[in-house]
Amino acid sequence: MAAIFPIPTTRTSDYLARTRLVQQIQSDQVDLIRLQTQLSTGRRIFLPSDDPGAAVRAITLQRTLERKGQLQTNISSAANKLTVAEGSLTQVSDVINNVRGSTLAVVDTISTDEQRQAVLKEVNEALDSLAHFANSQYQDTYLFGGSLALQPPFVNAGNYIEYRGNEANLQSHVEIGRLFDTNISGDEIFGGLSEAVRGSVDLDLQASEGTYLSQLNGGQGVSPNGAVELVIGLNRYVVDLSAAHTLGDAARLIEEGAPAGSGITVDVQGDGLRVNPGPGGLAIREVSGGRTASELGIRQDTQTLTSFGDDVNPSLRKTSRLSDLGGTKATARISLGAANTSIKLRATANGADFNGLDLNVVDGATPGAESAAYTAGPPPSLTITVAEDSTTTQDVIDLINADAAVPFEASIDFFGADPPDQAGQGLVALQSQTSITSGGAGSALDLSAGLRITNGEGEVTVDTSGAQTIEDLVDILNQPEFGLSAQINDTADGIDVRSRRSGADFAIGENGGTLAEDLGIRTYTYTSRLDGFNGGRGVIQKGVNDTETRSLNDFTITVRDQGVTTTYEIDPIGLSTVQDLIDRIAAPVSQGGTGGAVVATLAATGNGLVLSRADAVDAATPATVDVAYAGDTLTFTADSAGPLGNDDFTLQVIDSGSGGLSSTYDPNADPKTIVVDLGGSASETTATIAAEVSAAVGGYSVTAADGTQPAATVAPTAVAVAGGFDADEFTVSGSLAGRLGFLPEGQGTVTSTGASVTAEDRNPQAVESVFNTLIRLRDALKDNDTISIGEAFADLDEDLNRATFARSEVGARLQNLDVLEVRLEDEEVQLRSSLSDAIDADIAEVISDFTARQFSLQASLQTTANLLQLSVLNFL
Repeated sequence: MAAIFPIPTTRTSDYLARTRLVQQIQSDQVDLIRLQTQLSTGRRIFLPSDDPGAAVRAITLQRTLERKGQLQTNISSAANKLTVAEGSLTQVSDVINNVRGSTLAVVDTISTDEQRQAVLKEVNEALDSLAHFANSQYQDTYLFGGSLALQPPFVNAGNYIEYRGNEANLQSHVEIGRLFDTNISGDEIFGGLSEAVRGSVDLDLQASEGTYLSQLNGGQGVSPNGAVELVIGLNRYVVDLSAAHTLGDAARLIEEGAPAGSGITVDVQGDGLRVNPGPGGLAIREVSGGRTASELGIRQDTQTLTSFGDDVNPSLRKTSRLSDLGGTKATARISLGAANTSIKLRATANGADFNGLDLNVVDGATPGAESAAYTAGPPPSLTITVAEDSTTTQDVIDLINADAAVPFEASIDFFGADPPDQAGQGLVALQSQTSITSGGAGSALDLSAGLRITNGEGEVTVDTSGAQTIEDLVDILNQPEFGLSAQINDTADGIDVRSRRSGADFAIGENGGTLAEDLGIRTYTYTSRLDGFNGGRGVIQKGVNDTETRSLNDFTITVRDQGVTTTYEIDPIGLSTVQDLIDRIAAPVSQGGTGGAVVATLAATGNGLVLSRADAVDAATPATVDVAYAGDTLTFTADSAGPLGNDDFTLQVIDSGSGGLSSTYDPNADPKTIVVDLGGSASETTATIAAEVSAAVGGYSVTAADGTQPAATVAPTAVAVAGGFDADEFTVSGSLAGRLGFLPEGQGTVTSTGASVTAEDRNPQAVESVFNTLIRLRDALKDNDTISIGEAFADLDEDLNRATFARSEVGARLQNLDVLEVRLEDEEVQLRSSLSDAIDADIAEVISDFTARQFSLQASLQTTANLLQLSVLNFL
């Protein structure tokens, strides 16, 4: 409230008096206008300058109210969306319940075809209805697609239904600082993604100078603004690593932080940093309770003269190169001359083949025409032809990096460069160095082989030969035609591949290589559990005791080798995994195996188990025998291979003296008899005798080794033609063999004349979804497969539970939103009250002030009128 200006009582000029009166009137009028405005608006302040403290509080409160208003809008939108979702889920539960009830009526074996056809029709209608509800929308967004809300989450893919959404949820702010899930993914409600093929192998990304510190320790990274302490003898040196972003940066900073002449170097090798102490020894400790040294894998509390460094477990990123998986690359740090000639070498491929490189630098080139020649060895060698006193270190680096035939990459080693900007500029000296590289191990991923993937009808070959990075490989697997979802796993050390296709059998196998196993995504492995085969039915049927279990799971392998047949009965007791089965087959016969006669392995192409003979396969062989006759040898050979040629004969040669050469053959005699009569011929030889016998005895050929010896008579001689056998055979039979996939449908045995028998894949994976259940139920109803109908009925219970749980989840979220909405309304009342206290006027006080100011103005006007009536005469 403005003050009332006093009027001086001393002698004053008329001008001063009038001025003071005008000021008083103006002040009263300004205050009256202000108070009138407060009365008309109810506001106490109109400009921040009216009350700066209250203005700041009011601005803050107004912003909070605006945010709370937006939160209320968000809650209303989320509640509407969840309400629509709840309605759809209610209908989903009703559909599943109806199908379940109808299926119950045809689970038994006495249902009629008409009953099954009626249920089949209902199943088809249920599939259409559920697909419709699964694609429910709210304001042009799909409710059940996860965070992919702008496209239909469930689509038809031939005979299957494919989930195109994800497992994430859309979120909205419902409180300041709190995000709330406003939808639920279709995978959580209906099932949409398989859970079986999780990357089971740590791909063990190798470290490089470009590996970011944030990748280390499984993606946990390294504490920021870290430092380490170098301890050399009694001296301590703190190295600030706050500027390091990569392992290469950390290595360089540690080298630069070490005292000159200490000889300390730090390499990035294999799975992390490798610290090489100088001749004075070295310890690396933490600084002020930090963890940087431990996080970098180089903490060494006691001084040592040997190299040290631990695995820093770099995490996979989309940009990680596939060539950095599966092993490590050989590396080296060498000097090519005097000052500023140090370089780093790193193999471009994994493996020990690049260890122990011999380096030869020879003269013989003109400047600009230097060359490099690599020989694989062993040992590997690299010969560089230079121009002496002209070729620089940088020239050699460029030469190595430009030659694709040299499996190494080179870079400047800045350690010890003087001055640093001259690193790599030193002249190369002629020299020979031996075994300079080390650290190479393992091998590269078998990308050239590719993968075999089954996800529905048919098997496809996936070409991975062009993949360079993890992202390339994931993009190949995520091609729409495969129906897969591939991504780096949660622990960032492998790849997960999942099927999106309900109703389809899903399998990942090899394509003649090892890529699926290398990546840990093969679906049929040594650790696969046998109880998961055949859609969860398993392969081992349990009896009340071991005897009954064996009778229910007969598995017979029959091997015929050179006519000798051996039968092996595989003992099923104690088998849990594929590896158990492989070991059992290889076990001694006394332990229920084949004693090594048969070897079981995983299929090299696709999936399945392969039984192979341990010995070579023998072809069918004819029976034969050699018989000594007249100083020669007659060879009897059956015309046809096999055991039928094995027979006993008696050969007799006589001379009746006339009639010429003749023979008689009695096949009914025991043994069969062959009588050759020379008939007085003196010109007969062993060759003509052999021909006569061949003509007389059908099914055999008889030859003479020499054939020129004179024929002679011989008493009855036993001829035992033997050694004939059929081709080797390999037969597998038994109920367990059938459940393992060795027997074609409807057959009790399978026989191969080759070296092996291959089982089909009985361990395919599947999406656990209501669509998968209904599709398999539909197929079972068509085939009148009562077992599969019963299994589908049981799966419907799981599907109903999943939908019911989703309904309860949505209901719980709606209740939470109701609570939040009430809370926001209460908060709004409190905030508006606080805002009113800050900026609203006290009407009673304003009216009082307004009345007082009116009287003040009236008094000022009266005083002014009285004073202005005065003249000089009033002062005489």
